[in-house]
Amino acid sequence: GVSKLVLTHYPAGIEPQALVDAAKRRFAGSVIPAQDGLTLEL
Repeated sequence: GVSKLVLTHYPAGIEPQALVDAAKRRFAGSVIPAQDGLTLEL
């Protein structure tokens, strides 16, 4: 199965790309842009 972590709100002061990079490092998965934020497919 595929687990998904959807980040619907960016923390204040954090740029989306920084969040994407951090997610890639932590989860080593593919980050796919979504209308409601970022969907991380693990």
